[in-house]
Amino acid sequence: MTYEKLQRKPKHFQAFTGVTVAQFEEILKILRPVYAEVEKERLIRPDRKRKIGGGRNFTLGLEDRLMVTLMYFRLYVSYALLG
Repeated sequence: MTYEKLQRKPKHFQAFTGVTVAQFEEILKILRPVYAEVEKERLIRPDRKRKIGGGRNFTLGLEDRLMVTLMYFRLYVSYALLG
């Protein structure tokens, strides 16, 4: 289940996440610049052991990670189900 698929069913989206699609978009709009700044700070920290870009990349985009987080807080489902 991805954000792209679930947003097409607004009633299901709200039942799973606790927010409407419009509210989710507003949260995402506020979150993107904050997340980008925090991620930049994380990547340029002085105690890095690898070059920037080293390590595993996220499989899910920010939209899907936010949706999964909201679903977890709303439903308290197991990690196996969220995966």
